[in-house]
Amino acid sequence: MYAYSKIHSVLEYQEDFSVQGKGLPVLTPFVLLYNKNLDHIIRKGVIRIINLQFGFWKKSRSDKKTSSEIESSQKDARKNEKILQERVEPEEVKTHEVHSLQDDKSLRAKLEENQSYAMISLTKAGGTLVLKAEKPIKLWDDVRKEIAAIIEENARLKQSLQDKNWTESDEYMLTVGNFHYFNGVPHRSLEFYDQILKRNPDKIAALNNKGVVLDNLGRHAEALECYDKASKTHTENANLSCNRGISLYKQGRYMEALKSFDMTLTIEPLYVSAISFKAHTLSRLGRKDKALEFYNRALASDPDSAELSYNKARICSLKGIDMEALASLEKAIMIDQRCKTMAAQEEDFASLKKNQKFLRLVQ
Repeated sequence: MYAYSKIHSVLEYQEDFSVQGKGLPVLTPFVLLYNKNLDHIIRKGVIRIINLQFGFWKKSRSDKKTSSEIESSQKDARKNEKILQERVEPEEVKTHEVHSLQDDKSLRAKLEENQSYAMISLTKAGGTLVLKAEKPIKLWDDVRKEIAAIIEENARLKQSLQDKNWTESDEYMLTVGNFHYFNGVPHRSLEFYDQILKRNPDKIAALNNKGVVLDNLGRHAEALECYDKASKTHTENANLSCNRGISLYKQGRYMEALKSFDMTLTIEPLYVSAISFKAHTLSRLGRKDKALEFYNRALASDPDSAELSYNKARICSLKGIDMEALASLEKAIMIDQRCKTMAAQEEDFASLKKNQKFLRLVQ
């Protein structure tokens, strides 16, 4: 009873002073004084009650803010919010720019990968960056479709780039131009060569390739302009001088063509195209002995050429070397059956028209 009455009196005292907001500082030592004779459990309960009341007292003290303090806090909150907005907005813009750059970087990487793949594929199919003024190669359907798909994809990816100043490499542009030429669309190839020449007017490969395409389109004068412009800065380019000679040959300008072939063979003695066309040129000029010599030289480097074997047979027939003529013609027909029809109509085989072997070959 004594312990209970003392606790009760303490709680009454605490309640009276806490209402006034100043009971706890006086109450704490008072309770401790009377706790000496209390049971452990009761003492623990009293202290818990006091601690709870002390928390209430602290909260009630903190809630008592002046109107000026409240207004100041609100101003600080508005100020901090404004600063935060100013900081966040530029960061968002910056992040968007970084993302755009990252997207462009990925697109460029894909474009460059496709460019390399297209160039390698065309090279494996027998194409070269620098064209020769001969019959264009024929692409297999699967290779043609594959390269066409890559070119189409690259055109689409380029449109998606943020960086509109990005351009394809000259080598890739040459590849695309050559692809169209091999694919039987020479007018499209000229567009790509012109794009290169617009930014690099002295690009020898573009001038050379444009000359080849123009020559095959029958635009020989324009082709020569391209070759001559390229020759001003590249006087010792075998491919260029040979292509120029072929263009002159097609125009019937045999003496000029011969000079170009001689220049080519001075630079590169084993250049087969130059040897072959020099033989053709000599034949046109009526120099049969020299023509036969160069056909033999060309065949030593390219023994499986039906064209060279056929022309050798033709020169041998004109020279009256019938056995050699028939042997070369037979070889040409074995390589390419179209030589049979050509031989049957060829005037240069007039001396063999009654020869039984010749008749069997062309039947």
